[in-house]
Amino acid sequence: MASTETENLEIEVGIPNAEITANATAHIRISYANNGSESIELNIDPDAPAPLPSTEEEPGLVLLSDAYDPTRASDECWKPEEESFPEPAVVNQYAIEPGQTVELEYDVWANPQQEASCIEPGEYQFEPIEGEFVLIVEDE
Repeated sequence: MASTETENLEIEVGIPNAEITANATAHIRISYANNGSESIELNIDPDAPAPLPSTEEEPGLVLLSDAYDPTRASDECWKPEEESFPEPAVVNQYAIEPGQTVELEYDVWANPQQEASCIEPGEYQFEPIEGEFVLIVEDE
């Protein structure tokens, strides 16, 4: 029997690559571990996680999985062209079994709806399916 209870769900955010360069952007990993005795259902797709925008509108960031592969607006910035920005994925009911950990992988992009042309330094709040976290972008 699957449950939507999340008291046994441990959420961890990792940053395997924190550096943003002309050749690569930062990489974020959100892990969901089921520490309970029953499976937990979440609206996620581990193979193609839905885009995750920051709660701030301007400037803003969006976390995108490699599955979307958007076109960059310019070679200098990690901002997708607005017309290449992916539509939200179909909601999936994914069961995380007891003892199982599911990892969602994302790249950091500037939100294509913002006026700024690149990723701006600042603090960005994210609210994934469960929990919340702050990502801090600093100047070099």
